[in-house]
Amino acid sequence: MTDFSIEHGHAEYTDAELLEQARANAQAVVLATVAFLEERGIPPAEWAAAIGETFACGWGDPRPWDAGEFLDAMLTNLRSLGAEVKLAELGVDRAEATTTGFPNP
Repeated sequence: MTDFSIEHGHAEYTDAELLEQARANAQAVVLATVAFLEERGIPPAEWAAAIGETFACGWGDPRPWDAGEFLDAMLTNLRSLGAEVKLAELGVDRAEATTTGFPNP
């Protein structure tokens, strides 16, 4: 009997290569979802707001976050998808950031 994983190449990928593939897959799911919503006339902004609310509930902090704290958490999620933060201003009442790499052109 042969080792299936070696025979079919599963053991040949590094963690870095698998991370790159996971990021590409995650980006593809997001882009495909947005395309699906647009085709059906559902505003992607509504979906994005719902995703944000769901993520925020899972963060487990019962107190309200200021703008900078929230954006910092969102930037962490975007970085996990392959984004690079070019500029971030994380103020209490207003926060904004510039990123590249998500989606990966």
